[in-house]
Amino acid sequence: MLKVGSGNPQTITVAVPAGDVGDLLIAIVATDGDRTIVAPAGWTPLAASGTADRDAATLGLWRRFADGNEAASYAFTWSGKEEAAAAIVRYRGVDPDSPIGPADADTGRSKQASAPSVTTTAANARVLRVYVVDGGGLDDDTGYPTGSTGRFQLDSDGSSGVGAVLADGAQAGAGASGAAVIDIAREQWRAVTITLNPAPAPTPTPVIQADPAPAPEPAPVDTEGYPAGGRIAFETDRDGNREIY
Repeated sequence: MLKVGSGNPQTITVAVPAGDVGDLLIAIVATDGDRTIVAPAGWTPLAASGTADRDAATLGLWRRFADGNEAASYAFTWSGKEEAAAAIVRYRGVDPDSPIGPADADTGRSKQASAPSVTTTAANARVLRVYVVDGGGLDDDTGYPTGSTGRFQLDSDGSSGVGAVLADGAQAGAGASGAAVIDIAREQWRAVTITLNPAPAPTPTPVIQADPAPAPEPAPVDTEGYPAGGRIAFETDRDGNREIY
C-alpha cells in the first residue's frame, strides 16, 4: 500500500496489503533531507538503505515475513519535520531462509538516476530497483526502467518534497542484472538494486507402496469315495468354502 506525507510530518503510517502467510513484506520509506528513520519492531533493515547525493534525501528499506500476526498498518518515524513517501509491498515465493541476495546502491545529481548492476546467484531471482529523488524530481517523463514492471511512483510535490519509485522484474538465469535507469528532473538521487532469492523447489519424496498381499492358495479337495479317473466339479463360495458335485 502507498502513502504520501505532506506538510512536513515526523511520521508516516502505511497499510499492509493483503496476501498469504509466508509472503515477504518490503517497506520503503523516503524522506526529504538526511533523517534517521525508525521502523516498528519486527522489521529487519536492509543494508542498501542510505541517503542521496549531498544527503539531500533519505531512503529506508526493511523486510519481514508475513506470519498472520502482522498489524493492519505500520508507522515509521524520524526526528525533524520532513515530507515523505512510503509503501509496503509483498512478494510471494521468496526463500524463507535467505530472502535477500546481492544488493548495491549508487547516488548522484543528474537528469537520470541509475540503479547499479548486481550479480544474482540464483536462477529466477526477482530484481528490485528502488529510487529516491530529492525536491519533487519526478515528472511525467520519469517512467520505469526498460525491461522492468513499474510498481509505483510517489511524489510529495513541492521544491522541498521527495519522490520514490519501485520497479522489478524476474531474471531467468544467475548473472549480471545490468544497470537500470529512469529519467528525472535534475536533482540529487539514490538508486538501489536488491535481489530476492526464490524459494527452493521441494525435494521429491518417494511414495512407498506396500507389498501386494499374496493370492490365496486353493484348499485341497477331499476326493475320498470318488472313482479314480473320474471328473470332479466344485464351486467355491465367497467365504472360500467348496462344494463338490
